[in-house]
Amino acid sequence: MKQFIENNYQSLFSQDDEDKLIKTLPPSLRDEILRITYGEIIGNIQFFKTMTDGDFLWKILPILRTIKLEKSDVLYWKGDNADEVYFIV
Repeated sequence: MKQFIENNYQSLFSQDDEDKLIKTLPPSLRDEILRITYGEIIGNIQFFKTMTDGDFLWKILPILRTIKLEKSDVLYWKGDNADEVYFIV
């Protein structure tokens, strides 16, 4: 079931549906789900460790994606306009 949902999440749910569901939860339950679901990311990135706005976290964390670069790869060139935010670990 978990694998099915992960593979088909985009077609099953929209971000709006998730936002509505999250907003209906009691704050303590919402925070617990946030910690369980995204605890590793929150624990590893200082920006998220200090963030107290749960609504912001629920907006940004689900859309994060991991990219891996080799030592010689270029993420972007100085002076380029970035169209994404990068958290480098």
